[in-house]
Amino acid sequence: MDWYKSVSHGEQNIKLFDCVKFVLSKNIVHGDALTLKTVGDIEEPIVFSEWSFTQNMVKRRGFSFDELLKK
Repeated sequence: MDWYKSVSHGEQNIKLFDCVKFVLSKNIVHGDALTLKTVGDIEEPIVFSEWSFTQNMVKRRGFSFDELLKK
């Protein structure tokens, strides 16, 4: 956020910042490869994201670590 503020000259787009936070939250995963679950208060399956562009939108498709190991 500090870098963004320094290059945006005081005209921050909060929606853009929220989008960046969402993408980073999906691309950085903290998990246990032995249990195939995320680490934290709530254990969930580890999910990897695939991003693609469609017309003027960005599409996200999730793949569980378990699915990927089966292939």
